[in-house]
Amino acid sequence: MAVVAYIDRIDTLEAEEADGVIVRLVKRARVVGLTDTTHVALFSALAAAGIPVSGATLAGAPELVLTRRITKLVEGDRTAVDVDLVYDHALNKGQSIDTPHYGLVVGEVSASINQVGSNLDENGNPIVLSHTYPSSDVDYAGQTKVQGGEITFAQPQVTVVYKGIKNTLYPWLVSRALVGNVNSTSWGGRPTGEWLCTACNYRPYDGTNGRYEFSIEFQHNPDGWDPTAVFLDDRTGKPPSGLVQGTGYKTVSRYQLVDFEAIIGARLQGG
Repeated sequence: MAVVAYIDRIDTLEAEEADGVIVRLVKRARVVGLTDTTHVALFSALAAAGIPVSGATLAGAPELVLTRRITKLVEGDRTAVDVDLVYDHALNKGQSIDTPHYGLVVGEVSASINQVGSNLDENGNPIVLSHTYPSSDVDYAGQTKVQGGEITFAQPQVTVVYKGIKNTLYPWLVSRALVGNVNSTSWGGRPTGEWLCTACNYRPYDGTNGRYEFSIEFQHNPDGWDPTAVFLDDRTGKPPSGLVQGTGYKTVSRYQLVDFEAIIGARLQGG
């Protein structure tokens, strides 16, 4: 007897819904006509014509992706094997970075408040403070002193993490090209240089050569990530007044500009 797979011999065994969306569905196929009496029969069942492979989608529900195939011998019939086909929602089991389900890679966003210090105002100009001493002051009677100022303020810190499966033979090159670099074009609704890639982790996904599970993190800084150097008066430890941009204070370029989406190979949500 030829090996034959009856995909819908037993139709849907189980379906799980969460928040109005089917997130998991299990079907069963039966493969008959197997001749091997060892565990090889289980492998042969998975290789039988008509049995869908991992990553296949379900007709009528393209958001459900085949993630697991479970085989077991049919009791009382050593020529037959049942194959349970487990379909999970694409976003529950790792979205594809190369061919994202929604046309773009969806990220997880978190936001917090950080305390940061600066010598500059919101327009990037040095903060200047002055004070006129009263005539009764012993040291500076009637004099006006001018100096630079420093502030500490609360600044939003937004972090976006993209997770998914990517096909690549060189995952370390992807990581190396991203981490520590900033956006070269307007990205995430913000100008060049405001998004920094702070992490890119990966690991083998399913034992298949060239298939990795990535987690890529970006952080936003509305002031940009390049540091600003400010001249300090060695007598006061404060910036003197009248500092000239480019000499008295300047932004120092420390980060390479890269196109995140070109390196990752997909359009990113918010990018």
